[in-house]
Amino acid sequence: MNSIIKSLAYLYTPLVVTLSNINKNLIISYYLSIYITSQQFNMADNSSNSSNSTKKMYFKFTELDAETALNEIHTYTNDFDPVYKISPEFKDTLIENINSRETTQRGFLNVPQDPNIIRQVIGRGGCYFHMTTQNTGIDFIWHDRSANKFYFWGTKFPLIRAMNIIHKRLEMVSQRMATAAPSTQEKNEA
Repeated sequence: MNSIIKSLAYLYTPLVVTLSNINKNLIISYYLSIYITSQQFNMADNSSNSSNSTKKMYFKFTELDAETALNEIHTYTNDFDPVYKISPEFKDTLIENINSRETTQRGFLNVPQDPNIIRQVIGRGGCYFHMTTQNTGIDFIWHDRSANKFYFWGTKFPLIRAMNIIHKRLEMVSQRMATAAPSTQEKNEA
């Protein structure tokens, strides 16, 4: 533990020196808590499935101007048809965010054919898509059933984060469904 504190103190010495009027112990304990938390997440990732946690994903993005991005979203949502339950506040914020940038990136993930997996990845009423959109700061996620893809709109780095989250959820649900399937078949045979 002392070696961790010494290394943290060494790494963040410039910060501590420049902020001399702030309690140095508070700063070191703050960075120590961040370090410990990140180590706990790393251990959890490595223990869960080391082969999946080391696999890198690469995504292809298409750069769109604001008008094209909004036209695509309007097309997919049938001009924000009330059947999709997209709130007017969300719609206004979406349009404002996209219009405030020169370009918007669009990415996609291919999804499995199994509708049960897709339903669980999206969540009831789109709750996992809503949560991922809000937590990552991207603009929009949509499931195109005819192309069997999830489309994502936003800026590059939040988009990468959101796509990684949904991809990991796809893997987790697919794996859960695959392990649950044999036990269901065994019950039916008995």
